Amino acid sequence: MLYTLENIQALRPIATSETKPNAFFTADEWEAMDAAVATAVRPRLQIFQLLEEHGCGMREEYDITRMWVDDFPLPFIHKDFYIHAKHVADSRKEKYPDYMTIPLMAAQYVAEKVERFLLGIDSDMTNITVQDKSLYGFCNHPDRQTLSIENPLPENPLPANYCPEAFRSEAFRKTLLNTLKKAKAMLFEKGFNKFLVVLSPMWTNCDVEVEQIKSETCVAVMVSEFLPNWTAVVVQLSPDVITAYTDLDITPVKWKSTDEFNIHMKVVCRKVPLLRNPQGVVVITAE
Repeated sequence: MLYTLENIQALRPIATSETKPNAFFTADEWEAMDAAVATAVRPRLQIFQLLEEHGCGMREEYDITRMWVDDFPLPFIHKDFYIHAKHVADSRKEKYPDYMTIPLMAAQYVAEKVERFLLGIDSDMTNITVQDKSLYGFCNHPDRQTLSIENPLPENPLPANYCPEAFRSEAFRKTLLNTLKKAKAMLFEKGFNKFLVVLSPMWTNCDVEVEQIKSETCVAVMVSEFLPNWTAVVVQLSPDVITAYTDLDITPVKWKSTDEFNIHMKVVCRKVPLLRNPQGVVVITAE
């Protein structure tokens, strides 16, 4: 089925005194579910939301430059699930129905997919192509800039997900910070001057302090659990480089089904990264 904003609304029939076909939830229950989903996904969309806060967000309802998105495929991201109808009926007496846990878990899964898609590390959403037009995140664009961390132990490769004392040394912290300086210099050469830095947890495991990195040019520094090993991303914070595009927020819907006992549902959204200029991105990896 082709999702549109119109048919998403059609998939949310509201139960009334004159129950509509396939309706089950009341308007109050949909409202409560929407509010719970919005709260649940917020911690999983930190980078996407930060882009929006810094002027790199674009929403369909007020966008007057549709041509900006015409060169990108715009996939929907969704997760299917079901709730037993008796479970819903029994838990309606509770102040917070426990059936709500299932759509919240599905919503968190979708939010995680959005964030991993933005970073370019989701193997299920790599190089999405529609009609010969492709969509990439930070780490998987073929024209991104790259930089390698210098190994403080030349006889060994940098170990994955391992941080011995040699990597907690002051010398290695300087190596990491100098690598970030090189990444910023690469972007400065191309006329960029306002950066977001996203680090893998390995960086902070080596006692690199986020506050050490912040500066007039690095306006935001984040740690993402989704980045593997020693990966870090430095990206220009401007919409001509990256746009966080939304025309459907993460939304639960009731899916049509002939199953009498289970309520088949989806959580669906269209929140995608539009990477317009990969030269505004430097991806740092370990040798």
